[in-house]
Amino acid sequence: MVGRMRGAATLLASALAVIVPWSVTASLSENRFVPSATARLRAVRRDVLPGDGRSPGSSASWPAETRRLVPDTRHLTALQIPAEKVLRVVALAAPE
Repeated sequence: MVGRMRGAATLLASALAVIVPWSVTASLSENRFVPSATARLRAVRRDVLPGDGRSPGSSASWPAETRRLVPDTRHLTALQIPAEKVLRVVALAAPE
């Protein structure tokens, strides 16, 4: 029982160690409280990702786009396409 409590406390502390600094930094830059998940993030995903930012739509669109732009992936199934090639195509779609 003590081991489970210690494990749960460690998990909670780890999550807070990641989330709290992000939220504080974002809140200070926006001059208002910004929780870890914001509508702005969803808006960014909707603008950048195909399928209106939803995972099923995005997952279906990126392999096809990767095959179109990276010729050596045309014979591969979606699961066989290396992630680095898909990420390059994503980066082309959303330049800094």
